[in-house]
Amino acid sequence: MEHIISYDEVYDYMEGVVCRKDAFFRCLDVLLYKEEHAIDEVCCITTFNSENDGNRCKKDEIAFRLDFPGYEEDCAYFKYSEFLQLIKKSFLSHINWFSREDRKEIEAIIQDLEKKYIGWLMLISTNK
Repeated sequence: MEHIISYDEVYDYMEGVVCRKDAFFRCLDVLLYKEEHAIDEVCCITTFNSENDGNRCKKDEIAFRLDFPGYEEDCAYFKYSEFLQLIKKSFLSHINWFSREDRKEIEAIIQDLEKKYIGWLMLISTNK
């Protein structure tokens, strides 16, 4: 059984993820490759393609899952563009934790992803 958590609860957790460069880059990889990634010991981000049953996560969504031993699974669902904004907000609020080189790399990845998702959203709206 899963317990649905709020955007704010996910953002609070992401503040801890942002300070760990490897975990933060795994979050970006989910958006780049649309594949499941374990972020750390208790957090996993799944996609439609990696879900056990495609009914829990839509094709344009990720599922942010926290599984603390002894508790029911916490979960939140986000569209890819929403999760990108959450990652960007976390990054910008902790930008000074990153080296100059890492900042440039992350900013470039985020900009590329924003262009990708803006183009994708425009394509969908013109096909309606």
